[in-house]
Amino acid sequence: MTDRNSDVGLLEGFISDISDRKLAESSLLRSESLYRALINNIPDLVWLKDKNCVYLGCNRTAERFFGAPESEIVGKTDYDFIDTALSDFFRENDRKAITAGAPSINNQELIFA
Repeated sequence: MTDRNSDVGLLEGFISDISDRKLAESSLLRSESLYRALINNIPDLVWLKDKNCVYLGCNRTAERFFGAPESEIVGKTDYDFIDTALSDFFRENDRKAITAGAPSINNQELIFA
């Protein structure tokens, strides 16, 4: 390679095989797709909240319950969607699950939005 003064320069580069990375990405996307299909087709409410009881995600049944798409549920709490008494009930059960460090099952008759 030469510059405009015809001086010889150096071009340096490298090649990296990313086949393993692409395979891992493909596997991860497939896994995520299967997870979403499973969660979205469970007839029960399924959700994920952080330690402050703020929604991180949910399934379609939860969307129907709240009357809002997941994108409008994420970042909010039960108090943004339902009455205080039921929100308090959910919050107490969330705290029990957090303390236990394990998922919990709540049996409650609900009325969908």
